[in-house]
Amino acid sequence: MSVPDHIKGIAAATAASVLPRLRFENSILVLSHMRSVSTALTHVLAMHPEIWGYGETHVSYTDERAPGRLWLNLLRHHRSGIGRKLILDKVLHNDLDRAVTPAFYRARAVFLLRSPAPAIRSIQALSVAQGLADWQGPEQAARYYLMRITRLMHHWNHFPPERRIGMLSENLMRDPDGALVRLSHFLPVSHPLENRYVAEGRAARHGAGDPMRSQELTRIEPTDADVDLSLPVGVDRKLAAHCVQAYLTASDLMGLAEHALNDRG
Repeated sequence: MSVPDHIKGIAAATAASVLPRLRFENSILVLSHMRSVSTALTHVLAMHPEIWGYGETHVSYTDERAPGRLWLNLLRHHRSGIGRKLILDKVLHNDLDRAVTPAFYRARAVFLLRSPAPAIRSIQALSVAQGLADWQGPEQAARYYLMRITRLMHHWNHFPPERRIGMLSENLMRDPDGALVRLSHFLPVSHPLENRYVAEGRAARHGAGDPMRSQELTRIEPTDADVDLSLPVGVDRKLAAHCVQAYLTASDLMGLAEHALNDRG
């Protein structure tokens, strides 16, 4: 039986008042879009003994009770990490972080961007495979991508520089160990992240990640992934161009433009 929202709100507020560590300051948020390799990254983060999480919880970040809601979600779905000092979530949709509390920007944010053509193609493929009607068409997937990249740029501008880090999905795929070294320096952890995770059983948990491959892998496997700045196939040319421009603008904003442009084929 599902718990009414108002009961969840009371429980979240109570948890936050009783447990001082349930603050945005102790939260790690992977802010990205669908099909960005965020699943694998989140699994790696969740394997660290100081980080508690499992994937995308679908918690809304509209008020300061959000860390309490996140804690309750983790307690319900992933109880084994209860003693860890940092709590982790992945946010991929604008309805969860459109009107956030100012405290949201006290979290540590990991921004992850994938170039539009492969991301949109993959969003569409996943939607077809899983029967997700919202993004089965290329134009639907492209509109989601454009709106999400726009929202990510807004958030980047509001996080203090010391609380944010930007990464390209292609860099993470091509050199996962190097990317994790950089991320380890950013996070308040006592020892580095390791490129490994336990995939068993994750696909069965709602929000735990990529149902197409999550059972197959136990690490981020290096691949020859290049940034693809071609126009997404099957998308109105104007919309496709807006997607590419938004990606380039976001990459530049996050100090990643040199990597994106150097990879251009």
